[in-house]
Amino acid sequence: MKPLLAEIAADLKKCRSNTKKIEILRKNDNPTFREFCAYWVNPNIKWLLPDGEPPYVVNEPHDAEENLWGQVRKLYVFVEGGAPNLAPNRREKLWVDTLEMLHPDDAKMMIAMANGKLKGLNEATVREAFPGLLTY
Repeated sequence: MKPLLAEIAADLKKCRSNTKKIEILRKNDNPTFREFCAYWVNPNIKWLLPDGEPPYVVNEPHDAEENLWGQVRKLYVFVEGGAPNLAPNRREKLWVDTLEMLHPDDAKMMIAMANGKLKGLNEATVREAFPGLLTY
């Protein structure tokens, strides 16, 4: 079973060595993980969500219907240019629905990422681990 993306993020945050971070990134390499990393470090992404933590029902870890691996492909809905015709209130409702499906650790991590407060990884490290991924 794949680890939670929040677990990988926590491991990256603990690492002091860029070499170790690259090792962790490559160990977890797959298209979904690469897409997640691109959302994490891209300075051009503007999240179209209110700052802070939205009111949502925190899922019990054993009740989490889905983990974040299955939701990464839908993150475009929450960023500028991803779903331009989606009304802001509908986008916020989808955000809350997504958070409520996730393991609590993944939900907290996503809130931190959307608020620009997710630490532990930078653009240069992702570029070194996955050459050609970041094309902006």
